[in-house]
Order: sequence, then structure tokens, then C-alpha cells
Amino acid sequence: PTAGRMVVLDAALHIGLFLALAAVLAPLGKRAWVLASLAVLGLTLEVVQWQVVGFAHLEWNDILSNETGVAIAALIHTCRHRTPHP
Repeated sequence: PTAGRMVVLDAALHIGLFLALAAVLAPLGKRAWVLASLAVLGLTLEVVQWQVVGFAHLEWNDILSNETGVAIAALIHTCRHRTPHP
């Protein structure tokens, strides 16, 4: 695969992982706290990889992809639990 395809694949994997985590975990607790915790986790994992593991730089695309997965999960949950207007 080309470098461009790898970037898209990496982003899709990050989005999918955090979307799946949110879908599984959100029903187990207060949705807002679960989603906020996942957003913090997405940022923290990337910072730890950068600072502790020794990655050359912070992966901003990964952070954005993680947060996008959480945001999509929040939107889906909000739309599914929205009361219809009369």
C-alpha cells in the first residue's frame, strides 16, 4: 500500500476502535462520563507513546482520529435517544 493509503487505514482503525469502545462502554455507565473518559484516554495514549515509548513526535492525526471516533459515538447515541418533536 502507498503511504497515503496507510494514513487513511490508520485513521480508520483509530476511529473504529474508539467508536467500538464507546458503543460497548457507554451503556455501562453515565454516557457523558464514559465518552469524556474515552476522549481523555485517546489523548493520553498518544502522549504516553510520545513521552515514554520514545516516538519522535506526537501523533496529532491519531489524536484527531481517536476523538473523532468518540464524537461519532456521541452523535449516534444522541440521535438514537432523541425524543421526537410533536
